[in-house]
Parts: sequence; structure tokens; C-alpha cells
Amino acid sequence: MNTNIKEVKLTLETLIDLEIRSRAMATKNVYHDLMYHAEIEYLSEDTYLSLTNAVGDTLHGFIIDIQKKFYYYKDRNPQLIVALKNPNKNPEEITPRIALVVKEWFDRLPKYTP
Repeated sequence: MNTNIKEVKLTLETLIDLEIRSRAMATKNVYHDLMYHAEIEYLSEDTYLSLTNAVGDTLHGFIIDIQKKFYYYKDRNPQLIVALKNPNKNPEEITPRIALVVKEWFDRLPKYTP
């Protein structure tokens, strides 16, 4: 019975976190003037979900920054949430295209086995 209460609590925390992230992404303004911006979600040690970002002025540099973040958090189930081109001026969502490139690279990484 206690397990069900804990599962419901995690679900509510997840919903609250999703609402906070969706409001933050709706502002469309990010703290830099670079051409590309991505939000990456991962499991953290002290909270249920955390966010980091990747940026780049070129597509190549952007993908390399995403790969660095995915490699750093590889044991914490990193997920690409959103990828934007021109995030402050005329945002264009490029998440599906970037996700394909990152997924192919991430699938080739050696997986952690305890």
C-alpha cells in the first residue's frame, strides 16, 4: 500500500516538473545569442529529474556539445527535450533531426553494467 502512495507522489512530482519546464520553454528567450540551443533532461542524484543545456554557434559545434552532455550523463538516462535554431529571434524546433543524429551516436556508446 505504501508503494502505491510513493508511485503517485512521483507521478505528481513529474507532472509539476513538466509544467515548470513547459512554462520555461514557452518564454522563447535563452541567456545567449548563439544559433542553437537544446534542453537535455537526466536523472539526478538528489531530485527526480534535472535539466542541462547544450549550445552552439554552428551545427557541428552544437551536436558536439550535445554529445558531451549525453556522455557526461550517460548513466543517468539523458533525453533530448527540445532543440531550437535561432532561439531568441525566430525559433525553429529542430528536435527530430537532432535527436536522430544523437541517438545513432549514443547507441554506439558502451553501456554501464553493474
